[in-house]
Amino acid sequence: MKPITIAIASIIAISFLALSGNAFFSNQENLVQFGFSMQKIWNIVVFNFVHTGYSHLIANLAMIIGAGLALEAIVKKESYLAIFFGGAAIAAFLTVLIHPEYIIVGSSAGAVALLTASLAVNPKTAVKNIAVLFIVGNLLILGANSFIENQNQNISTEIQQLEQEKITAQEQGNTEQAIVVQQRIEQKNVEKEKIEKGIETGKTPINFEVHFFAALFAALYIFFFERSAFRKTVHNELAFLHKAIPKFNSNTK
Repeated sequence: MKPITIAIASIIAISFLALSGNAFFSNQENLVQFGFSMQKIWNIVVFNFVHTGYSHLIANLAMIIGAGLALEAIVKKESYLAIFFGGAAIAAFLTVLIHPEYIIVGSSAGAVALLTASLAVNPKTAVKNIAVLFIVGNLLILGANSFIENQNQNISTEIQQLEQEKITAQEQGNTEQAIVVQQRIEQKNVEKEKIEKGIETGKTPINFEVHFFAALFAALYIFFFERSAFRKTVHNELAFLHKAIPKFNSNTK
């Protein structure tokens, strides 16, 4: 049982559902309100739990769970939390210092910090976990993409049908019916606009600087505060190579 990883992943998922209204995307207002920026420095922790859309969420959860489970099996609880939240905070702060106009959202910086640390102290488990969850995550994203595309297409079809129904009502002189249909058309247009706006928001480009700073923080933390775990990993890997090389040489003769 790895309570920290499960707890963080659960809070992130629940936060997304709350901020998106059980939809597939967070609205722009929530991103601005809860994102970290020079104007919202008090969101130094909260921004980790805000995601633009389902693909952003799934990708980060896959990395957090895969790397987090591997890391939590090796390091102390305090180190785990320091790497995730400290890495995310330092990375976000340095990034907005360079780019004051940026708003940082999502747990990718913390996820990259966990990944870096897990590769340093438990690489085999980390790689195995990430590989499995990468496949699962991509399948989920592909399924969600297909669902959203079909939903958007269905709404477009409904709007066309309602437009024709409105024209028929007007031709028959049924003004009340035409007004009711127009209201339904407006509702469907709002739904379609939300989906299209969400898709556009979800295309926010990846910022490599925030990930670099997070990875650097995690590497330095492991070196200074979890050096024994790192040394043990290096020792085990060197021992494995030492055993593997003679076997390789003997097989090639």
